[in-house]
Amino acid sequence: MGSNSKRIGDEIVIRLSVDTRDLLARIESILKTVEQPEITERLDRIEGGLAKILDALDRERADEVLDIDGAVKLTGLSKGAIYGKTAWIEGQPPAIPHYKKGKRLYFRRSELEAWLTENPRKDRKRFEQTVADKMRELNAKRSRRGKR
Repeated sequence: MGSNSKRIGDEIVIRLSVDTRDLLARIESILKTVEQPEITERLDRIEGGLAKILDALDRERADEVLDIDGAVKLTGLSKGAIYGKTAWIEGQPPAIPHYKKGKRLYFRRSELEAWLTENPRKDRKRFEQTVADKMRELNAKRSRRGKR
């Protein structure tokens, strides 16, 4: 047995004296021999195909028609709240866009999502900017009245 090996029972354990840096250099050289343009091209084709599939799923999902249970799940509102927001109240049109077939209500996912996001809350900075703009507008009106 050589100096790099040791006998333990029936097994022979071989000690490797390979420097880690040398091993990494060898791995890098092997990886460089792999034709990277071909791999990159394949990955690009796969990525493009996946993007097309995801786009198609998004379009299909946007046009999805939901029943009342789907609308409840999407909006987080109760059935009662949704029914209330689909009713004409004191001559006001319904708040939620919907379709009615017989006694059943239906909703388009895209329309519900648009309804949910149509009145975003202003953050503090935008709120302060709006207040400052209104104050300037009021001050300008007051100054014009005083000049008459």
